[in-house]
Amino acid sequence: MVLSRFNLSAKTLVLLCLLTVSLMSADSKMGEGHEYDDVDIKVAVAMKTALPVQVAIDESRVVAPFRKELLGYNYTWVWLNEMTLSKDATDGKTFSPQHLKLMQGMSIPLARVSGGGSKTFQWKHAIGPFSQRKPHPGPKWMKPKIQKVGHVEWIKSVLATDPNARFSITFNIDVDSTEDCVDLVEFLIGDPAKNPNGGMNWAAKRVELGLEKPVDVAVWEIGSEVDWSETRSRWPIEKYIAKCKDILTSVKKDFPHTTLAAHAATAFSSKIHEKNGGWSVWHRQLLKAIGHQIDMIAIHPYYHFDYIAKLERDCVGLLAQDIKDITGSDRVKIFVSEHAKWPRQRPHAKWSESWYETHSLAGSLCTAQWINRMLNTPAVTMMTYHSFSGGPWGMVYLNKTQDKLYTTGVFDVFKLLNTIPGINVVQNVVSGKRTNTNRNTLSFTATALTTAEGLDLILVNSEPEVSRQVTFTFNGQYALTKIQTLSAPHMDSYNTLQKRPITVTEKNVSQNNPFTQYNLPAKSLVLLRLKKVK
Repeated sequence: MVLSRFNLSAKTLVLLCLLTVSLMSADSKMGEGHEYDDVDIKVAVAMKTALPVQVAIDESRVVAPFRKELLGYNYTWVWLNEMTLSKDATDGKTFSPQHLKLMQGMSIPLARVSGGGSKTFQWKHAIGPFSQRKPHPGPKWMKPKIQKVGHVEWIKSVLATDPNARFSITFNIDVDSTEDCVDLVEFLIGDPAKNPNGGMNWAAKRVELGLEKPVDVAVWEIGSEVDWSETRSRWPIEKYIAKCKDILTSVKKDFPHTTLAAHAATAFSSKIHEKNGGWSVWHRQLLKAIGHQIDMIAIHPYYHFDYIAKLERDCVGLLAQDIKDITGSDRVKIFVSEHAKWPRQRPHAKWSESWYETHSLAGSLCTAQWINRMLNTPAVTMMTYHSFSGGPWGMVYLNKTQDKLYTTGVFDVFKLLNTIPGINVVQNVVSGKRTNTNRNTLSFTATALTTAEGLDLILVNSEPEVSRQVTFTFNGQYALTKIQTLSAPHMDSYNTLQKRPITVTEKNVSQNNPFTQYNLPAKSLVLLRLKKVK
């Protein structure tokens, strides 16, 4: 009856069923670039009417210390080769003048190397003279090549920009042995006067290669996304826990004060986790087995505007609560070692056509909004944006036609926020339409930080057309001294080498009257500097 109604033959129906199964399978791919295939990425509906908002700030109630390590970012082994060294470099000592100039004055609170390349990167093959280095297999889409930028060159280039930079180091547990991981710890932070495990004195080797002082490593990550791989065997939780125990015991034996992070499951909202009981199953088993040994749990949340509230509540919030419930305290902290806006996969279009969304004005504001919320979340103590350069995400890109580097709006977000001389994040209570942090309609966020002079306020308005008339209340009295604004003509605006519609403007203010109101422009990130007057 159904076949005759739609005039379909049995053979046609079978073909349609096979096509449906094929499409369902396509929605459940694993590996880099497929983490959010089955997540509905929506475009926020613009408001047309005024949206007043009230912000009550209590400077006496500290939410958390200002953790500048929340403003870190990732590099990738692949693109470090393209940007860090001079084109004609025959060793790892000649850095690109263009790169150094571009990064001049940039703060790097925390630097990490991320991406699929970290699963195949073998650090011992990327030290010493280039002629003695072995090719790395790299990601599936590139041929094996000599890695000219290894840990030594990368760390030197970062320190050349910011001598106070700290680092996150990811152990490659897919290929390297536990002994290789321990040797890496000794290489980067060991004392050359000691050789705890005999054999090669790796700390002395570091000094020989030009890193005289131990590297300031803030955290060591045990692998990266080992549960999520398209080209290598995916690790079951039991295998990962066993490896974590091995590395924790081996590293802590000689370096007891190191901070080590294990990984939660990848791709928080992917439906792939449903067949295994849900995303949280992995980290709950991890916490029960080694929660007393690890110091942090790393997660990789990717967001869009309508998704930030869900991530904050059901990913970060749930993980923080599980840590308390399972370990009995909040000692284990959360490290967001990758975060960024995920670009949409439009129907019948190449994914690359949407990549600009990560660093457009909309993407830049989305990242600023996420940072705002995490600054107000004490359980999260470190973050690294994905990524400095590579694929859809980039703070810096290389225009290969003209062989020139250029920065995106996300670069300007981090450059602006990293100028804050904050001391503490203090309580701010926000009320008004689209300000509820538990709802998908969230479009206004605020952070208040104490400084030596008074307060810095980070305000984000992601409404594309409507400004926000903000009314503030404080315990004390403050005068506005400076306004710094990041914006662009359109939410889809993005910077290239030739055009730079996303800009940061500064305005110094001489105001004696107590500051209580500000008209926050549509589609903007604004940093307000306040001086205490009473």
